[in-house]
Amino acid sequence: MRNPAGRSPGDDGLAGFLRGNTRLEGGALLEALSLHLTEFTGGKHVDDMSAVLIERTARPEVAP
Repeated sequence: MRNPAGRSPGDDGLAGFLRGNTRLEGGALLEALSLHLTEFTGGKHVDDMSAVLIERTARPEVAP
């Protein structure tokens, strides 16, 4: 996947997206990622995209 200038989002692009969307959860995060990538590519439809989301719902107990 590349933008109109031929650049790929890369790991830094994904990390930046995640840092900017720390308050989103689950499906909202995946939807925002899809929108972000569509905007990155200049509106070009991305039909070969997969994502895995692992969501922690409770903080682990920390031993004293």
